[in-house]
Amino acid sequence: MRFFGWAILLSLLIFSATSTADEPFTINHPETLWRYSNLPPDGREALLVDEARENAARRASMRQSFEYEELQNIVGDVALRYGIEPELLCAVAWTESRFHPYVVSNMGAEGLLQLMPATARKFGVRNLKSPVESAEGGARYLRFLFDYYDNNLVLSLAAYNAGPGAVKKGGKIPPFSQTQNFVDSVLTMRDHFRNRRP
Repeated sequence: MRFFGWAILLSLLIFSATSTADEPFTINHPETLWRYSNLPPDGREALLVDEARENAARRASMRQSFEYEELQNIVGDVALRYGIEPELLCAVAWTESRFHPYVVSNMGAEGLLQLMPATARKFGVRNLKSPVESAEGGARYLRFLFDYYDNNLVLSLAAYNAGPGAVKKGGKIPPFSQTQNFVDSVLTMRDHFRNRRP
């Protein structure tokens, strides 16, 4: 009887080990989104992130094209790593560049998330043409703005477009039509990307 009890316990342990080995690990997101990965949190995912960053930089150096869906996935993955809703960061990317990683604005903003060179340097971006680095810089900048404006989405977006100097903490969107249109566009496109989720 004692042996039988140990046999049941051992079989339960083996079953639980094998049943969870193939299940995806989940990382909770503040906005109740979930990220699924088949990699345990032991550093292997970080290696894949580095590999994706290097691959994107290599392709960008040759100005190779990126598929629209591929860019959406890049932006979405980066957003989750920085605790930002993927649909929101995709909406910023669409509004800023229409998902064109090599575009440069008249003001000198570059890349997928249209960062000014000084802002890019401040947030650790070395290659603005790389969609991964541009997305990471944009996510870091947006996260900084969320923290600064006490998670006020509208003020954070306005500051992303017009700069923190133009948007007072606890204030409102500055009366610039470009900034107002930017905020409206991002919020509209966020809903668009949300509705496209499976």
